Amino acid sequence: MPYPVGLLDPECTSNYGSTFSATFPMTVGSSFQTGDLRIVYFALRGTPTASTFPGWTKNVESAGPLQGRLMVFTKVLTPGAVDGVLTVSFATDSYMYAAVTVRNPFLAQSITITNASATPASRTSASNPSVTATANGVLLNFALIGMSTTGTVFTADPSMTQLATAAADDGTAYYEALIAAENYVTAGSTGTKSHPISPTGSYEYQTSSLYLQQNPDVTFTMSTSPNETDAGVVTTSSIPNTQTHFTMSGSPNETDAAPQVFTQLTGFRISPLLAIPQSPITSSVIHWDQATPAVGSTVTVETSVDGGASWQPAVQDGPIARLLPGTSVWQTVQTRVTLKRLRVTDPSPRVSNVEVRVATNASNAELVSLGLFTINNTNITITGGTTGGSSGSGGGGNGVTGSGGGNTGGGLSIEISGVDLSRSVSRNSWEDVHFVDSGTNYATAIHDIIEDRLPGTQYNFASTTHVTPKLIFGMSMDSDPWQDAQDLATAIGMELYFDALGVCTLRDVPDPGTGQSVWTFSDSANPTIASATRSLTDQTVFNYIVAYGESVDNAVPVSAVAFDDNPNSPTYYLGAYGKVPTSFTSPEITTVEQAQAAADALLNLSIGNAENVEISVVPNPALEPGDVITVTIGELKLTGTFMVNDMNTPLSAAEAQTFTVYRQTT
Repeated sequence: MPYPVGLLDPECTSNYGSTFSATFPMTVGSSFQTGDLRIVYFALRGTPTASTFPGWTKNVESAGPLQGRLMVFTKVLTPGAVDGVLTVSFATDSYMYAAVTVRNPFLAQSITITNASATPASRTSASNPSVTATANGVLLNFALIGMSTTGTVFTADPSMTQLATAAADDGTAYYEALIAAENYVTAGSTGTKSHPISPTGSYEYQTSSLYLQQNPDVTFTMSTSPNETDAGVVTTSSIPNTQTHFTMSGSPNETDAAPQVFTQLTGFRISPLLAIPQSPITSSVIHWDQATPAVGSTVTVETSVDGGASWQPAVQDGPIARLLPGTSVWQTVQTRVTLKRLRVTDPSPRVSNVEVRVATNASNAELVSLGLFTINNTNITITGGTTGGSSGSGGGGNGVTGSGGGNTGGGLSIEISGVDLSRSVSRNSWEDVHFVDSGTNYATAIHDIIEDRLPGTQYNFASTTHVTPKLIFGMSMDSDPWQDAQDLATAIGMELYFDALGVCTLRDVPDPGTGQSVWTFSDSANPTIASATRSLTDQTVFNYIVAYGESVDNAVPVSAVAFDDNPNSPTYYLGAYGKVPTSFTSPEITTVEQAQAAADALLNLSIGNAENVEISVVPNPALEPGDVITVTIGELKLTGTFMVNDMNTPLSAAEAQTFTVYRQTT
């Protein structure tokens, strides 16, 4: 929302009737960042005898406008913050509680509220108390109305935005509550807001206003280092009857360096809950790829099996804590990744490809998505029987097209062809030019292209620090937006595709030599390979890669080189194989670092002996192109890790699954 402060995860609950509850679960939500402020507003009829909310600060407790009590609680959210429970003891059955998370709050502000109320039966609106803006910020309004009969229409002032509403009805009375917000961007502005009401009987209302200031900007001025000049002192000799000469050349300088200011930066990401489909658990493992380019930067990975109530440290390629073999208690698992760097100028640590694998008892069938496709071709075929006469409506002899008899009867078949969602992006050609501003993060630029052509797409993007020059796409009607996005990914050494769940994925190009194997096919113990063909070729083997950028705004083009410098490699560029170069040019490459990333990625796919293996195996539909697998075939003297290039998964249990897998052997 376009507020000076962000408002996230609002919730509102009301009660008016005979049901009484003394505990109120407060949801923190999933969208918060470290330093956000969660505000909980609680209003009730009557006076509480006790209230507890562990870990939260009570900012307000005062008499309410309708013989009730008001309380406001706050909490500054930290990594791993979880939901809480507010417990209140009171002799009444009418209450409202509401909550909202504030982004960029002014934490030094005193949290206070102003109240208004009325109980007439003839009014048509409820007035919000007047407030005065002390600085740029936002007005929050918590309002509720009690009716003797149902059918009330209770809305926020037209100038305000309703964030959440709630209603309760026990058959004898009706109670409605809402949270609304409005920008106050000019200090000193005042105003009174009304809530339109269409009453159907006598009613009473109360409304409270809370003004939240924007966190003020802070400016630091770092001056140049001061210089202090000390004048030379003339020294006179104390030895009598002598002449001593001292010479001072110039004035000595003392330089005091201005101190540097360091800011520790921390960020974290909590994954969505991953459901464990069945039980008991037989094994589990977690793996992730990380980079910490700056000294002192750290990556911490944790797991939780109780919905975030507790977190346990994760061990690379180790079992997930608390998911022991035979366990059938836990139903979900999720991960939390915390990144830290010491200085604002340090490159950020990176984590990609966080994999959580949980194996369970296979006695139950498990469905695996083979892909999310759009239908692009349908063939409908009808065939007749092969021999024999007709016992139904069809004629005798061959070619029965009705229900006639025969040794082999005919029938109707439908063949459907589908293509993944990349085709939808590709076919939705640019109808106008698409601009990418200079300095845009490459992942953001790719996301914006896909979202422009296929709104509502889900994304799973690895992070990148590379930024684009100014780019223009769609200069012609036949241009391909998917190819434009692919070119951007290639320019930073990454690949872009839609996975089996229809999620648009951006990741580093997998390396079969170093990537984590996710499955093993073997012809020995528990053999799963029906047939295999092994081939080697040097047609795609290059050991010297040059990546070029094209000139932008008359700037000097950039370039970078990657080469096979391993003396033990059969394609060592100074060895017997000789120097076999190839080049790659892209207008999206604008920095040396970006060119180097592209060259390194292409080299990983080019060095060594190019080896392709085609295998027919017992199907595993969970695999997908880009996965790294282990293949062991004794008679072919073949063992090692390969990357899946192509795969054909049958829909019949009687057919084998076929793979074309690839590696560069060194």
